[in-house]
Amino acid sequence: MEKTQHMEDGYADVNGIKLYYKIIGRGDPVVILHGGPGFDHNSIIQFKELTDDYRVIFYDQRASGNSSGEADSASITVDNFVEDLEGLRRHLKLDKINIVGFSWGATLAMCYAIKYHENIKSLVIVSTGGASKDYFNDYFNTLKSRTTAEDREAMLEMEQSESFRSNEDKAVGQYWRLILKPFFRNKSMVDQVNLAFGKNTARNQAAIGRLLMDDMGDYDMHKDLEAIDCPTLILHGTYDAFPCEAAYRVYKHIPSSRLVILEDAGHFMFIDAHDRFFPLIRHFLKDYKSVDNLIPDYLKGKMDSVDLN
Repeated sequence: MEKTQHMEDGYADVNGIKLYYKIIGRGDPVVILHGGPGFDHNSIIQFKELTDDYRVIFYDQRASGNSSGEADSASITVDNFVEDLEGLRRHLKLDKINIVGFSWGATLAMCYAIKYHENIKSLVIVSTGGASKDYFNDYFNTLKSRTTAEDREAMLEMEQSESFRSNEDKAVGQYWRLILKPFFRNKSMVDQVNLAFGKNTARNQAAIGRLLMDDMGDYDMHKDLEAIDCPTLILHGTYDAFPCEAAYRVYKHIPSSRLVILEDAGHFMFIDAHDRFFPLIRHFLKDYKSVDNLIPDYLKGKMDSVDLN
């Protein structure tokens, strides 16, 4: 007989907005931070994999999915996103939490951990862009080199369509599926990314990304990472568009951290390295000392030469 899992959802009144959340499973709380910026919890729903053993908490960040909030410069700030997460923790009456942050969510997780490290039991940083903008040019150039002329032409055509300009969910989702193809070595795996956008995602995604990058400016929080004193696991893939050096620098600045670089895993490693990815997270959450650093031999010299300043 199939086991019925506990599931609940609702809204938390925090920081002047309503945050939509969904909780699946029971046990130690694990809060999952989605990427984008401006996507929603549907895009990382594969983390339901952890719900047999943990109380997995998804939520839509402000102005995304089913959460409220204006997509303007007063609302879309890193400080507000950090306080939203803290407000959710308090609303749910949680003590220390485990946090898993993916992509932009990894940046948000680091920002939260710097300010509220006493509220974190453990931290998992997945597919990080780093703790500064130093690797963004590499990221964009890599994606550009992997995008085919045919897909670029299809995106340009979509951009001219009325459905896309009107932010219709289906059109925006199709557009993003083309954008995300270069994130995978096996491009057909992009179909496994859940782009069933919540009601505010298609409308606000582009603005949220732009406003957050403007708010962060030319940031560098490597030194600030030294305040994070909880066990931390940093997971990165050799096929990620962000270079492994970005993850390595984060690792070298967070005490008690582990770095695992997975061969041939892309940015969405919870999809294209599923069978390696989730066991690592489970081992770490159960006993962080059970996970050792793993850097492919051919990368060790390159990592050792990274400027950590």
